[in-house]
Amino acid sequence: RTVVLYRILVLVFFLDRAKASNLLDRFPRLFCKDAEVKSTKDLLLAFCRIALAQEGDFIKHLSRMGLSVSYRQEPIDEIDFRVVNMAIDLQDGVLLARLTEILTEAPTRSLLKKLRLPTVSRLQKLHNVGLVLDTLKKHGVPIRKDILPYQIVDSHRDVVLGLMWSVISSCCLHRLISVERVKEEILRLKLSRGELHLNPWVKAKDAEEETRSLLLTWCDVVCSKYGVSVSNLTTDLADGVVVCLLLNNYMPNLLRLSEIRRTDRTTNFMHPSKQDHGEILQNERRNCELANNKTYLLGGIGRMIPISDSSDVPDPQSMLLCLAYMFSRIMDCSQELKACITIQSFFRDRLRIVQLEKRMEAAKLILCRWRENRLNYFNAQRRLYGDAVGTIEKFLWCKLHRLEELRQRRLEWEQIKRKIISIQSVARGTSA
Repeated sequence: RTVVLYRILVLVFFLDRAKASNLLDRFPRLFCKDAEVKSTKDLLLAFCRIALAQEGDFIKHLSRMGLSVSYRQEPIDEIDFRVVNMAIDLQDGVLLARLTEILTEAPTRSLLKKLRLPTVSRLQKLHNVGLVLDTLKKHGVPIRKDILPYQIVDSHRDVVLGLMWSVISSCCLHRLISVERVKEEILRLKLSRGELHLNPWVKAKDAEEETRSLLLTWCDVVCSKYGVSVSNLTTDLADGVVVCLLLNNYMPNLLRLSEIRRTDRTTNFMHPSKQDHGEILQNERRNCELANNKTYLLGGIGRMIPISDSSDVPDPQSMLLCLAYMFSRIMDCSQELKACITIQSFFRDRLRIVQLEKRMEAAKLILCRWRENRLNYFNAQRRLYGDAVGTIEKFLWCKLHRLEELRQRRLEWEQIKRKIISIQSVARGTSA
């Protein structure tokens, strides 16, 4: 019993010290959400009432020995930060506050501690959302005036998506791709096709507009190789062909042209065929599914491309975000491929040099050994085959006259045979 008691107390004090030192950040809470006890002190008191009822105030005894516990599970620790439904999960402002802390690189729980938790009433939710919106505005996020706290609390999906896009375009888009990197890639593509007369870059109003313009230019330059033009993020990207062509241009082994379904925009690189409108729309949606699956195989990109067609065009902001992720991942993959090719070429050159050096050393060794032992080799061959060679030569010299006589008889017989054949052919021709 003493050993069990000792081990229980050691475990409780260890977990208390670990949480106080932030060593268990991956495990945000020690107690279940529905537990009656939410602190290590209450846990020890409840344990004492069961096992040490005669000891009195057990916590006071431990404090006199210099042992104290301090962990208490707060309502913040019981929050589940997973997002399943964006409109519903963000309405209390808690997940928005955590997102704001991450994007603004603020200390952990610096904003969460200012929230009113648990969020039971509507007023608490309005307070939390308003506090998060004010914090985002202070950090330079351009939030539209029509985005109000009560709309997010009431789960207005369009308003929530608008807010998230404002946050992404302000805090994440410039981290995701570099404008200079996009320009360099466009110049590289144009110069590789001999387009020396390059148009100057058009100065945009803001960073988002510049990123949008450059990504459209990038898509247009890549797809012009296949005879497809790109001028907007809605109708031109609705059939999924543009995304498939981008993948085929950079990763031809990942997506082949033969996998793309025929649409109205594939006539320049595919043989046209008669299809009705319903079949074309179905092919467009399948192209979007194909692009989703292939971009997912790249890694680092989820299945975020909207399944759309010509009659149901995608949202331009969603497509801009998809293109930004695609460009970033494709460029990273291109660098990885270049690094692999460089390493492989260096390894092959080095391997070729090493093998050549080994062959040269082996040839030198063989030649040296041959020069040292060739006389011994010839003498050994003479000793081994000398008697046999002498016997054969003696036999040939003895039978040389007989062999010459046989050769003369064979030549005479062949001459007689030719004369007989000539007489027969003449006789047959006369009788006819």
